[in-house]
This record gives sequence, C-alpha cells and structure tokens, in this order.
Amino acid sequence: MTNPLSVDFAVHQYVIRDGEVKVERNTQAMITFTIEGSEITQSRQLDMGCRYILRSTITTKEQLCAVQVVLLYKKLGKIAQNVLFQISQFDAVIKSQDSKFWDNIGLVAAQMGLRVLSIKSTCKPDFA
Repeated sequence: MTNPLSVDFAVHQYVIRDGEVKVERNTQAMITFTIEGSEITQSRQLDMGCRYILRSTITTKEQLCAVQVVLLYKKLGKIAQNVLFQISQFDAVIKSQDSKFWDNIGLVAAQMGLRVLSIKSTCKPDFA
C-alpha cells in the first residue's frame, strides 16, 4: 500500500475588471488535494459561481507528483473548473532531485492545454 500524495494551495478569489485580473485579498483560505490510489479528494468545496487562483510553493518531489495528478484531473473536467493555478518551484529543490524528473509544471500544463503560471525561484515566494 502506498502513501497518499497531497498538495496544499492558498485559495484567492478573483474577478476580472477592465480586462485585468483583480485578486480579492480578503478571501484567502486553504484547500488540500489528496490522491490515494485512483481517487482524488479535496478538503473543501469551492463556490462554482466564483473564480479562484490556487497558489502553492512546490518543495518536494511528492508535491510535484500530486500537482501533476491535480492538473490531469482538471484537464479531464473532474475538478477545479473555475480555478487558475499559480505555482512556485524552488530551484534548489528541483536540482537536488533526479535530473530526469519532470520539473517544469508550466510546460506539462501547456501540453495539456491548461493555463498555469509557473515560477522557478531561489528565494521565498512573495504572493502579496
């Protein structure tokens, strides 16, 4: 039996005004996606009438795997239809893993036809 994979995201509600994305700063919450076997669960339901940006900093190989599965389920239309993902990867963590391991979330998401903001960083992320 394998251990479940999980990834946490900060949830920010957003609106589009004058063609620009405006994040509602006072709407932050957390959501966790857990993958066990062929099942995916999320820790809370999001209002389908709102739009959200889910932000996460990826620091482990397991989180990268979990994000890849979450993106696949999104592509299949099973979860997160009203959500954009914004992901930060620490360069040092990626380099310390197997060099052949998938390390570009943005590229994989683009190949799936998804819009994901992916940032490689060597410092602490600032999502403010």
